[in-house]
Amino acid sequence: MCIRDRSYLNSETTNIYISDLVPNNTYQLKVASICGEILSDYTEPIQFITTKAECPVPIDVRTHLIASQKVRVDWSVENDNYLEGYIVRYRPEGTAVWQKKTATTPFITIGFLRANESYELQVSTTCTGDEVGKMLFSLSLI
Repeated sequence: MCIRDRSYLNSETTNIYISDLVPNNTYQLKVASICGEILSDYTEPIQFITTKAECPVPIDVRTHLIASQKVRVDWSVENDNYLEGYIVRYRPEGTAVWQKKTATTPFITIGFLRANESYELQVSTTCTGDEVGKMLFSLSLI
């Protein structure tokens, strides 16, 4: 069996486990048998696509008041192997329209907020363009 860089895997059973494949990637697989020193012809290529990596959920979301109208939001993720970035959206509590910002680091500064108003805030991660793992909480600005 030849994987990625045409390296070969040997197996004495009819099952084999292949690891370290890249998520959301297409691979082709060919199988041949060895009887003594004789190698059979390879099968026609079998094509398969690995599943998308699951985006990590932001955890430990914290806010830090920088000024009366500015806040810094920090968070962390447990596994960022296939992470592309973050989406942070916020709005005054009870309103319908979200403001959205993107980040490539696990923190962001949000300014031009109204003092003494409660805001809802959501942080999500993006992996291969998908938005998942939203975490919702409220904060009050003094």
